[in-house]
Amino acid sequence: MKNDRQTKNAASEGTVNALVRARIAAEEAQKALKAADREWAAAAKQLSGADWRKAVDKVKDRIVRIQAACIVWWDHFGSRPASDPWSDLDEYKAAWRPDQNADKRKVKAALVTIGYPEYKAAERMKSADEDSANVPAHRTPGAETTKEV
Repeated sequence: MKNDRQTKNAASEGTVNALVRARIAAEEAQKALKAADREWAAAAKQLSGADWRKAVDKVKDRIVRIQAACIVWWDHFGSRPASDPWSDLDEYKAAWRPDQNADKRKVKAALVTIGYPEYKAAERMKSADEDSANVPAHRTPGAETTKEV
């Protein structure tokens, strides 16, 4: 019969082995996600501006469509060279207003409808939150205050 110390060591070793197996499984899942992300990005690069526009136009709610279109523009149009711009989403870009905010869950769902993987849509909504936190509050012209020296 094993003494208490041997029993504890065996239980501890079993827990460590389970943690190691879980870590290996997590690392494999992370590698698969990265591969899927590269595959999605490659497929997205094959789409034309008109393809993206057709996908965006399927979003029913106007404000959600504008916000989703701006995310698509930023992700897929914004880095294009000035000599080869895509103007397919310019209408939506011009319609964007900082005071018109759609429900983030609806924008995320719209991105999924457009073709973004769900995790990528969630990441984009998180980064949009971080970006908006770094934008200074809107000031009304003429409302500036002067500081006496």
